[in-house]
Order: sequence, then C-alpha cells, then structure tokens
Amino acid sequence: MLVSMIKGPDEHEQERVAAMKALYMLSFDEANKEMIKTDHDTMALLHGLLTSENKEIQQAASGVMWEIEGKKEHSGTSGITTFLTIQ
Repeated sequence: MLVSMIKGPDEHEQERVAAMKALYMLSFDEANKEMIKTDHDTMALLHGLLTSENKEIQQAASGVMWEIEGKKEHSGTSGITTFLTIQ
C-alpha cells in the first residue's frame, strides 16, 4: 500500500511524502527491513528517489536506504549523507 502511494502522481505530493516517512519509520524493524530489502521493485524505487526533486522524499528515501543497507554501504553508493527530520 505504501509503495503504491509513493508511486502516485505528482499532484499527490503530500501523500507521497507521508508514505515515504512511514516507510522510513517501518524500516527500523528488522522484519520490515528484510521485507523491503527483498522486494526488488521497492528497492529500485528507493534508489530512484534518492535524486528526487522533493527534498523530503529524497531524505526519507536516504533514511530508508541507510537503515536497510547500513551506514557504510549507503554512504558509498549515494555519495551524500542526509538526515531525516520527521515533523
């Protein structure tokens, strides 16, 4: 459901941001990390969102990748370290 919201049209930007932030929060749980990590479509989507024009989406995607891949791997693949602020 969250992935569908994230893929949604640009005119639903606030819903996309909320879905990304929810996915970020879920990524703290080990079982959720495994589910996200093994879903190739979701991982491809997250990698694509690392360069999103929307900074909130970009930061949330970066946060999810950080949680899933770990600090060392993520900082090496993106070249950018960002921190997510949940409001």
